[in-house]
Amino acid sequence: MNKRRIVSFITIFLLSIHLIFYFILSISQDVNADMGPKPSISITIENGPDEYFVALLEKRNYGIENTVETSTDVKVENVTEESVYNFLKTFRYDGYVFFESPVGSNIKKSNKNENPEEIYHFTYMVPSDFRVILIDTDGNLYLSESHTKKEFKAICTYDVATSSIVEEEGKSRIISIITIIICFILTLVIEFLILIAFRYPLIKRNVLVFLITNTLTNIPYNIFLISTVSRIDVMLILINFFAEIIITLIETLVYCFTLLNKEQMVKYGKNILYGILANIASSILGSIVIILVCMIMNM
Repeated sequence: MNKRRIVSFITIFLLSIHLIFYFILSISQDVNADMGPKPSISITIENGPDEYFVALLEKRNYGIENTVETSTDVKVENVTEESVYNFLKTFRYDGYVFFESPVGSNIKKSNKNENPEEIYHFTYMVPSDFRVILIDTDGNLYLSESHTKKEFKAICTYDVATSSIVEEEGKSRIISIITIIICFILTLVIEFLILIAFRYPLIKRNVLVFLITNTLTNIPYNIFLISTVSRIDVMLILINFFAEIIITLIETLVYCFTLLNKEQMVKYGKNILYGILANIASSILGSIVIILVCMIMNM
């Protein structure tokens, strides 16, 4: 078997592994779509009334036909859990309406004997953009400022006196930074080893093209991926798969016209093959790292 056939075989093999990897992963996520960790919001109430009901509001523009734009000066009559629920079902303020989770209780009642820390948990399909609303036993409304959660499991404090919400910065930010660095280093190591395997001379031009190209494609994409995706699902797999194809095309195009062989010549076929092989190899390993990170962040 000559060298060209060997390289073709390796290319087809790695491409097949790449496709099989994403196919198996997408099937497993589709089957287990509702079995993984769920996003959540934990609210600690500070400077609130003695007794109250607390709920979340989400911002949406659908399913609001029966809601009415309401002032925060209104009062709820005959405060009970039922009357609070009926009030919130029609409540709308600046585009925010009552958040109703399909699982669990959507309205929490304070009980400082059983819950002296005044911490309330909301889970399953919680909104990213939300407000907290309190209704005391006299029917008065207390509405927080809007807040966009940053963590998969957001831990927030709502100060009723100032209407402010402060979210704790958890482990995800540190993990995200470390992950970006690890992915970048792994990409450089894998693709550099393949560069050597292809017997490219380590001249200044080749090294600079290699480093600059990977820096401009790898780091921005990993920042985007880590900062916007917090759980493993089919969407993550699709985004990663198609993004890797685009990155492969960009890098291969750059390498095609820039990398020099030992004779200081540009070999288009060789450069294209290197770009494809290097990106497939780094893509598989990078995907595994991203998935492991998402699993750790969601623990």
